[in-house]
Amino acid sequence: MARVAPPPLTPRDLMRGCSLDELVDLWSADAFAERIAIEHHGIEIRFIKDLAAALRWKPIELFGVLGVPEQSRFARNDYRVQGMPTLRCIELLKTLGLAREIAQRSADPAFAVDAWLGRWLLTPSYAFDGLRPIDWFDTPSGAAYVRHILRAKESGVVI
Repeated sequence: MARVAPPPLTPRDLMRGCSLDELVDLWSADAFAERIAIEHHGIEIRFIKDLAAALRWKPIELFGVLGVPEQSRFARNDYRVQGMPTLRCIELLKTLGLAREIAQRSADPAFAVDAWLGRWLLTPSYAFDGLRPIDWFDTPSGAAYVRHILRAKESGVVI
């Protein structure tokens, strides 16, 4: 008897019951099909609000950084943000995942890495031409550069 493949998961199925931590982990796993589906269909607004809380930012601040329309703050939590705001959010999720990995390897377990990253992203730096690291998230290459600097900080490079 031929085996029938299960139907593919939809982005709604992927995100139902998913936490911010699981979404961060998804971007460091080899889950290409799931990541592509989310990139195409968008990020639920609840994840953006949860990400803002993790970074200790106000949701409206993160909406501005990501380019999410301000009126979306009144949207239902399952409302999906699509396009460039989704891609910028994904870059931020990747950066949060990297910061967590670095902290796990080298920091005190009580170190509040999410809050530290939130402050660091808002602090102007010489490494970013006097801009804040978060200002570089408007392109994938800029976000990759931010992660490059984070890796350099882990190895002890003074920036």
